[in-house]
Amino acid sequence: MFHAGGNAGMKPIHHDLMKITVNRLGVVVSKYPDRWIAARLAGIAAVRQVDEAKVRIIRHRDRSPACEVSIHLVTPGPDLFSTGCDHTMMAAFDKALAGLDSTLAARSAKRARRMKDRNAVRRGVITAS
Repeated sequence: MFHAGGNAGMKPIHHDLMKITVNRLGVVVSKYPDRWIAARLAGIAAVRQVDEAKVRIIRHRDRSPACEVSIHLVTPGPDLFSTGCDHTMMAAFDKALAGLDSTLAARSAKRARRMKDRNAVRRGVITAS
């Protein structure tokens, strides 16, 4: 389900994977459609359960780079946050997604390291880390 905020008002669009709220400030709505945003977020939803995605798209008139995209994913466990800034909205969105991907990778590596250490302790093998 979508909720587009900001310049677009609130309009729900149904989505199978998650509830998505898009808030736009200073951005033309038709240029970055909700379905494009949902398609980009679907990759993360395939890897991790996402209950809700809050996307904020801002075009700053007095700043360079002018485009900012913030993404907040509500998930079981700790939520995921990322912000990307660039000269185009698509590049800013890509940077925000890359930040989410790196956070997911770091958490997966940390979880795998913990499991490895936990299994070593159970077997009686202690390694120096």
